[in-house]
This record gives sequence, structure tokens and C-alpha cells, in this order.
Amino acid sequence: LPSRSCLLVFRGTANPENYAMTAASYLVPFNDRACPGCYASVGIKSVWDNKLGSSVVDALKASGCTPEATGTTTNKIFIAGHSLGGTLTTLAVYKLHLLGFDVHLSWSLSGARPGNTAFFNYLNRKAFAQKRPLPMWLVTYSNDLVPRWPANFGRLEHHVHFEPGPHALDSPEFCLTPSKATPAG
Repeated sequence: LPSRSCLLVFRGTANPENYAMTAASYLVPFNDRACPGCYASVGIKSVWDNKLGSSVVDALKASGCTPEATGTTTNKIFIAGHSLGGTLTTLAVYKLHLLGFDVHLSWSLSGARPGNTAFFNYLNRKAFAQKRPLPMWLVTYSNDLVPRWPANFGRLEHHVHFEPGPHALDSPEFCLTPSKATPAG
């Protein structure tokens, strides 16, 4: 981690409200000129827009992270989360980037898909294209159904995946594309 940065971590599902938020998976538009044609799951988006987003920004500011770095603050953040937290991580990477935070390579651990193909195309091909070859890591296990939820959000290839396979322990280095991961070498 850089010497001055913040780490934002989202936990997984913990209560009935979290299940309801995940189940509300029909798509609503972002209405964002930066991401034309982008839609998000209504449950995840409404929680972020109506409560969680402002709470996250307030917590980051209280920790010394602001969109504009100064002599006493930083704008560098890393984001991670598991399951529901991984889903929120993907949305937070997008939202906090738009607010001006310097979102570094982040980790979604078995998160569901919070948006449509246009959303993932924006993240994978535009939002961070000048900084790095991929916006974030999405780590899954091949039998985990959560990263494939909801099934109607488009094909899985719009996530960047590292899925442990028979050669995963042979090398820590992997070659990634938006549609597959293979051990390097």
C-alpha cells in the first residue's frame, strides 16, 4: 500500500435487509453521462444512493481521505469486500472514482454483478484505462454461484477473473483478459 492511503472494506450479507437488497435485482439506469447505457441492480444502487454512499464518503473524510489530496489528506483508496461486500466494492470503485478519489487496484471476493454489460465495459475499458490494465480483481471459486447472480445481467466475461485451477500453485503470476484467466508461462 502507498504510505498514505485509506482502505475501505465491505462485509458480506449479515441480516434479512441485506438479503432483500440483493434480491431486488431488476435494473435501473445510472443516469450518468460518464457511463451511457449503464444500469445497476435497484437494491444495490438505491442503498448506495440513499444512505451508504454518503456514509462511506463521510467515513473516508473522517479518516483523512478526500477527493482532493492536500498536505494533510490523501485521495488514494483501496476497496475490498466479500460476497455482498464484493458487490458493493464494484459499485464503490465506480462511484468513488467519479467523485475524484484515486481508487487503486481493488478486490471483489465472490461479489455478485451489480450492473449490466455497459457498466462492466465502462469499468474495464474506460474508467481506469489510463492508469492500469484492469479496474479491480474479482476473485471467485468456480463453483460459487454468487458471482453469477443475477443471471440476466449478461455473460460472465465482463468480469475480470482469477479462478484457481489445477496450476494455480505453480506460479503466482497470471495472464488476464476480460473473459478468462490462465497461469502465465
